[in-house]
Amino acid sequence: MGKDINEELKEKIKKDYDDFVKYLDEIANNFLGTDIDKEIGSSKKSLVFENDIMELYSYEGEKRIPLLIVTPLINGYYILDLLPEISFTKFLIENGISPYIIKWKNIKEYDEKYTLDYYVLNGVKNAVDFVFENEKKDIILLGHCLGGVLTSLYLSCFNNEKVLKYISMNSPYDFSKMGIVSSLTSSEIIDIDKLVDSLGNIPADYQTLSFQFINPAVRFKSLMGIFYNYRNKFFLRVYKALLYWRDDNIDMPGEFARSLIKYFFQQNRFFNEELEFINKKVSLSNIKIPVLNVISQFDDIAPYPACDALSNKVINVERIILPNGHLAIVLMSMIGVDHKPYWEKIIEWIKK
Repeated sequence: MGKDINEELKEKIKKDYDDFVKYLDEIANNFLGTDIDKEIGSSKKSLVFENDIMELYSYEGEKRIPLLIVTPLINGYYILDLLPEISFTKFLIENGISPYIIKWKNIKEYDEKYTLDYYVLNGVKNAVDFVFENEKKDIILLGHCLGGVLTSLYLSCFNNEKVLKYISMNSPYDFSKMGIVSSLTSSEIIDIDKLVDSLGNIPADYQTLSFQFINPAVRFKSLMGIFYNYRNKFFLRVYKALLYWRDDNIDMPGEFARSLIKYFFQQNRFFNEELEFINKKVSLSNIKIPVLNVISQFDDIAPYPACDALSNKVINVERIILPNGHLAIVLMSMIGVDHKPYWEKIIEWIKK
């Protein structure tokens, strides 16, 4: 006689369960066995300047064209140098660019002096002045994400002194076109005055949690990627490095956050030319130098329309449009797109 139907079903269930456990074990072993901690942000560099809010690093390499990278005041500063095989910074160095980069300090204690103005003057301006004096020539300025807000404020105020060209990379300008981010930062959702008065500095964990509400379906799909690519060593390396970077955030100084949320996200004062900075009104139209606007096609953090709006204010703007989302500049290879042609276009624009 054949086996009992229930017995066959039990055996099938057990086999399926054992296969699933082996599948999960292989995923876990492959992921945990990927050791990339020492490679993250590993391009050689040295500390050349420091003050109360930042450290300024100079990357090693042939010194030809100085370029200052202003990073977002939120995340780990090394996203453009995440891993050697997807390091935009390394590519710059290999092509005769001498990058400097700002690493913002994690300010734990609230201090009312740490305003947006303070960060532009003592962060961006101090860094520009140092690089200019160190290199003895005008520099290329690159603002990445929120760093682009700081650099554009600097350029709008200081008549493009010491800066030859400006690269805006995934940086928003018209905050009325921020999509879901506008809703999540609206005055109906966030009373920034009460938040800062209660918390002082905005904790990194609060910011990390807030980002999870931006297009959660896409974020969940991205997290599921490991279940489909667990035998792809390149994918695992980048995926693990990205998780490391995602959790490496810093607190945002309270008064900086108050100005950023109220005057940019909620009132759009800078784009509407209603913002006062160091006691005078500023305008993006003051930027007269050549600008390269690097925008991602499907960016949900800094949406395409919010970034592209820079062309409404600045005359001399060229665009490079990246596929995929906010970090496409270093992650497009994860979706099978070769990043080098895009990087080469940036180098070509810098050198021409």
